[in-house]
Amino acid sequence: MKDIVKSVLSIVGPAFAVLLLGFTGFQTWSLLLAVSGSPIIAAIGLILFEVGMVYWWWVFRTDAEGLPQMALSLLVFVACLMFVVIATALKLGAVDAALLGVNTAAKIITAAAVIQLAAKLIFPLLHPDVMSLIKERVQDGKITSVANSKFDAQIDRIADEYADAMVAERTAQFLTRLNTKYSTRYQLPGSQAPVVIEAQPEPTPAASGIFDRLFNRGRKPQTQGEQAAVDEAAARYHDEPVDEAAMLAYIQRLIDAGQLSVPLSNSTYDTARHGQPAQPGQGQPNGPAGHRIGGQHPNE
Repeated sequence: MKDIVKSVLSIVGPAFAVLLLGFTGFQTWSLLLAVSGSPIIAAIGLILFEVGMVYWWWVFRTDAEGLPQMALSLLVFVACLMFVVIATALKLGAVDAALLGVNTAAKIITAAAVIQLAAKLIFPLLHPDVMSLIKERVQDGKITSVANSKFDAQIDRIADEYADAMVAERTAQFLTRLNTKYSTRYQLPGSQAPVVIEAQPEPTPAASGIFDRLFNRGRKPQTQGEQAAVDEAAARYHDEPVDEAAMLAYIQRLIDAGQLSVPLSNSTYDTARHGQPAQPGQGQPNGPAGHRIGGQHPNE
């Protein structure tokens, strides 16, 4: 007898569920038809109510893995059940049509669509393996974020130090250029003395020998004639043995012609040469008058 009852229930139970879903489904379809005015849209809208309710119940029982997926599927099943009940009650007039204000039916349909769409998108993310991968990516992102923050802080410290060194170097270069240009020695307090590059006169080679002094080597000739005389004398006596008497005679001729001036000491000045007596303390000979260079003295 007990087995017979189980067999009957195994047949009656599904039939009862189908009839019940058919009744509520017809009421829901009628409500959707009244709102949309299209039988096709009303038929498709049953997915948001009876079909959705059965789907999420089946997912909760067989497909959900882990507590998050089971909790989500169960909550959505309960929400769909509430939508079916409200839709049936609205159609049969069990509740006021203004239960949720104006357009209560439209609001219920919209809520059912949004809730089930969000649940379907979130459900795969709640799988244990997927959640583990998401957690690892979150940890990697956290480590990367902390590393970037520390790197930025390090760069800020380096930038401050490097900027100070750059400012000091450019300031020193600027002060050096300014002090060189205006021949000043300005320096900032606490800094090193600036480097000043001052213009130096061209060095004049010193006349080291008697020929250098006689031919005015080491100084720039004053006239073109003097330059020519120097060049001629230097060319004549540069590369051959020098006859001292001939050289002195040639120098005397240059002096007499006014092409060469030889600075002599005061002891060589006399009244016959300059036409006036030497003043006391000036041109006084240190001894008897010597012979003129290259000839005899007129008084001798």
